[in-house]
Amino acid sequence: MRKGEVLLELNPQLVGSAYDAAIQELDNLVLQQIQLRSAIKGQKILDGSSNSNDKVTLSQQKLLTSRLENKSDQIDAAKASVAEKKAEVAGLSEQIMFQRQEIRMWDSLTDSGAASKLQMVTAQGKLAEMIGARNEAQKALKQAEANLRGLESGMIFENNSKIAELVGEEAVISKNINKIKNQLERTKIISPVDGVVSDLRYKAPGSVVGPGAVVLQVVPNQGSKIVELRVPSKDIGFVSIGQKVDINLLPFDSSIYGTMPGKITSIAGTTVQDPVTGKYYYLARASLNHQYLDINDKKLTIQSGMPLIGDIKGQQRSVLRYLLQPFTRTVGSAFRETN
Repeated sequence: MRKGEVLLELNPQLVGSAYDAAIQELDNLVLQQIQLRSAIKGQKILDGSSNSNDKVTLSQQKLLTSRLENKSDQIDAAKASVAEKKAEVAGLSEQIMFQRQEIRMWDSLTDSGAASKLQMVTAQGKLAEMIGARNEAQKALKQAEANLRGLESGMIFENNSKIAELVGEEAVISKNINKIKNQLERTKIISPVDGVVSDLRYKAPGSVVGPGAVVLQVVPNQGSKIVELRVPSKDIGFVSIGQKVDINLLPFDSSIYGTMPGKITSIAGTTVQDPVTGKYYYLARASLNHQYLDINDKKLTIQSGMPLIGDIKGQQRSVLRYLLQPFTRTVGSAFRETN
């Protein structure tokens, strides 16, 4: 296998369905925003939907048409009301003008004695009523104009409010899509290195893989191999990083092929229990001085997974010290006081 190639693909049906549904929901939210922005601009066609015939786009186009028609009807009604109030004010203004001319005529007739003052007073009272009616009509006109402005700005505010809500929903859906997309990508197990597939544990289609389960192993073709050793917990106090170790590969007789030198590079911070023996041990790793066995100028390449025994070299002692150590321990204990 090459690095980056798909080793195994889990069934993406459930995650894939959720991903498709989320994408569709996101598209709907975006399309609703486009429809509302088109309504604000007064555009009759959705942006970018001239060649689209899908049901969702067509439904949003119909909704845009209905929204624009409703907006047009309401604005036309408000404009008609304004025009009516303007005509009423204009008509009253014209009547007031004629009434003032009539008052001037009655005034001249009253001065000459041709008409009574009662007729003059009646004409003035009628003028006052006309002026009051015009004042009321002017107030109604201002209210109608305010209603028209409020109707237009109210529609824009309502559409912008809906757009803000949709943008918030879009952000949530987008975040959910990224999460689902990450899960979908994890359904494909990719080879991290160039190597050979080993220990494939799930071969039948439809097999159920539990959380954290090992599905296969990839043995790298390149790179330096390291040695993994199990150090009994009772001996861990005598092992440290940097210690030299002799590796005896069991497939090769050490009396013939010799051993491979190396050194300890890492020691686990806690113990692991062997599921078979029940004993506890520490995992240690050792690097090798070279990646082959050298016998009679012939290099034997080592392979991953080979069983081995590691002889970790401890503190060196001379023969005399080794022989005298039991005696020195006894003498040292004899001259020590006990409490």
